[in-house]
Amino acid sequence: MLPDPLGAAIAWIKRTPPYNLARSIRRGGPPAHRAPAKWVRAPRIAAGSRVCIFVLLARGGRLMPHSVDHARAWHDAGFKVVTVIIVDSLMSPIDTAHLDFANAVLLRVNSGYDFGAWSASIRLLGRSVHRYSLLVTANDSVVGPSNRFAAMLERVDRMDADVIGLVESVEVTHHFLSFLLFFKPRALKSRLFRQFWEEFAPVTATM
Repeated sequence: MLPDPLGAAIAWIKRTPPYNLARSIRRGGPPAHRAPAKWVRAPRIAAGSRVCIFVLLARGGRLMPHSVDHARAWHDAGFKVVTVIIVDSLMSPIDTAHLDFANAVLLRVNSGYDFGAWSASIRLLGRSVHRYSLLVTANDSVVGPSNRFAAMLERVDRMDADVIGLVESVEVTHHFLSFLLFFKPRALKSRLFRQFWEEFAPVTATM
């Protein structure tokens, strides 16, 4: 495990000029629903599983250690982890040795931001998604988890809501921040859930 994930994240940000980072995030690519993707490790996930789809950004073919540790924490908490690695090209060499904990590994060309990656993976997972006991969509845009991770998951399990967000915002309009969302069985089986992910289309920019 990385001894200081926050320090590693700060060091990475300092090495990445803000303009280049923003340009990488906003760079145009194929439409989100047609962005090339391929399984490096095909999913084998049983019905009733608790599943986390975790999106990681690979820069220069390299995954940041703190991002891998973040994804691994979901495995350690009892989740089946589907890692979605965002790359510039499916031909990019990616070292997945540190993803030994992942139940599935998907490479996907950078398009559509985090929702584009979640949408693609949910469509590729197919109807099995509707049989999960809990689905989490997460990404590596935050450093974590903290030592209150288990308590947070217990609180989510106790809640009756069908869709749960970790952070609520009223900026522009009332919504959840997207870096961590939970979907319970009634949401997963609903027509609206399927329709949202099947019809997802991103805006052209977020900045």
